[in-house]
Amino acid sequence: MYISIRMKLHHTLFKVSALLLALALCSCQGKEDPVYVPGSSQGQGGGGTPQKPEEEPAEADYSKLTAANHPRLLMNDAECASLKARIQAGTDATLVKMHNQIMTKAASNGILNGATIVYQLDVSGRRILNQAKDADERILHLAYAWRMTGEKKYLDAADKVLNTVCDFPDWNAARHFLDPCELATACALGYDWLYKGLADSTKAKIERSIQDFAFYPAQHKIWNLNFYKAVDNWNMVCNSGLCLGALAIYEKAPKVSKEILEASIASIPAAVAAVFPDAAFHEGYSYWSNVAIFQGMTLTVFEECLGTTFGMKQSKGWQGTSECRIFMEGIPNTCFDFSDCDPYLKPAPGQWYFAWAYDNPSAVFAELPFIQKGTYTSGQEGRFYPVALAWCSKMPDMDLSKVAPPNKRLFYGSGLVDLCMIRTHWDKSDADKYLGVKGGKANAAHNHMDAGSFVYDAFNVRWAHDLGLQPYTSLENAIKQKGGSLWDMTQNSLRWKVLRLNNRFHSTLTVNDEDHRVDGYASISGIVDTKNELGCTVDMTPVFGDATRSAHRTFSLKGDVLTITDEIQAPKTAQAKISWRMVTKATVTVEQNYIKLQMNGKTMYLKATSNGPSVEYATWPASWPTSPLAEYDAANPGVTIVGFNGTVTTGKTVTFTTTLSPSL
Repeated sequence: MYISIRMKLHHTLFKVSALLLALALCSCQGKEDPVYVPGSSQGQGGGGTPQKPEEEPAEADYSKLTAANHPRLLMNDAECASLKARIQAGTDATLVKMHNQIMTKAASNGILNGATIVYQLDVSGRRILNQAKDADERILHLAYAWRMTGEKKYLDAADKVLNTVCDFPDWNAARHFLDPCELATACALGYDWLYKGLADSTKAKIERSIQDFAFYPAQHKIWNLNFYKAVDNWNMVCNSGLCLGALAIYEKAPKVSKEILEASIASIPAAVAAVFPDAAFHEGYSYWSNVAIFQGMTLTVFEECLGTTFGMKQSKGWQGTSECRIFMEGIPNTCFDFSDCDPYLKPAPGQWYFAWAYDNPSAVFAELPFIQKGTYTSGQEGRFYPVALAWCSKMPDMDLSKVAPPNKRLFYGSGLVDLCMIRTHWDKSDADKYLGVKGGKANAAHNHMDAGSFVYDAFNVRWAHDLGLQPYTSLENAIKQKGGSLWDMTQNSLRWKVLRLNNRFHSTLTVNDEDHRVDGYASISGIVDTKNELGCTVDMTPVFGDATRSAHRTFSLKGDVLTITDEIQAPKTAQAKISWRMVTKATVTVEQNYIKLQMNGKTMYLKATSNGPSVEYATWPASWPTSPLAEYDAANPGVTIVGFNGTVTTGKTVTFTTTLSPSL
């Protein structure tokens, strides 16, 4: 049985309730037949098995913030000693491997003997963010290595990096406020973890730099964006760096540190409520990692240094979002790369927070393959690998050899984006299928015109792709030279001329060759999760404006066959020309009655029918609307867009049915 309910009113009420919750917080600081409606208690994306956090005090306790109580951020001395003993005992092979990987990286030339970090803006002329992340990585790995071994070479190397970044003329707050917050994070953790070994002169320099380069700009609005009022990754990342800095040096500067903490305590809950009302995260796979690690660190130090997380740990949407991240991972080393995300799987150290905070070991299920492959240290996410070990230090009884996948096959979450993601078996066998479906709207942070789009993995092949991220440091300049801004999210912005951001280059519908409405919210209005069928319905009507009277897109996965049903009603005064598109990297052959896709020795057939007009199969080059590409567009080698065209006559309703199947 399948239930598909149009939920415009429900969705509006849901968003209003989420907003009211946010304002209130800000002002006060695979089962048998579970068919459900989004927004109901069954539809909560985080419905796993984490333990409910206990109620906590509303007021902060600053009494632990004394000079005698270092290290106190993320891993104290007792936890460090316990972790070291477990590693030396060797009973948990995965834990030993994690430790050894960090130690190997800490002793590498790039970390232990790395070139001096130089203050230099990137090609956009805005950021020193790469240098800040480099400092994070070096300081954390060296500090961890020193705490575990006591070897002076690690302390000396960390001291050099700390002095280098504290000797910068500033931390670039005015141009890009993420930069000082990353550097505050690096210096705060270095200061705290190395406290007993650093010279007093180094500690004094760190104390001064955190105040001058991070606190002062925050309090005097020397920034490029008001992160205190933002409801995206900026809020949680910036506030985290400031809070870590304040809690690290509190006894040396109690007045300003308390002011910084109180400002963040007033700011973060509203962002958590707005960004995670129901576990889905609108900025996608890559940005999730950034938000989770910083917010996880913030809540950890709040809980352990101040005695409370001010109700944020109890947020159901926040608890459930770790499951969202797991469900964003597809089968052939490819994620659901909607929004500004690249397609490749990568570690998420923040998942270790969820494993600890909610006694939910399955949160790290997707992390273990990276550890086994030895790739956890790679990429920007790897800079926080030592923090994952800090959370492991708080879970002495956790057996990493017995971590199981989530006990469900479908994730649904909503908020600033609607997401439905399906994983049928969790074993990467030929029976294992992955489907990711995106709703939401284009004018949310980092979003694209991709409402109704999907990715699909079957037989260890990704058949339907999202083109994902085009790196924006150079793209910003290219759009600026054309008189626009990449971050202008309005309807006629030059942003939407970029191929990878436009609906024509996503696996979704285009009507009358028009751009999607940037403020049209495509809500997931129905979910099916039964023994034999998994799927969802997306109400696309708001995305098309006046081009349709209604448009609903239903996905149904049964066994080896994915069926996509598009029900389109044309306006009473005009026809609706439908372009059904799917992005693929397979070899494409267009036949009279189907499209044949071949990749890695596997075959998939795309076949479309309608109850009205005939469908005309088509392919489009990955260079719309001009060839060669515009100067601001990245090339898309190996990409073909396949699908069909059809016309819904004036006032009529037509159902287009498309199947993706390994056989005709």
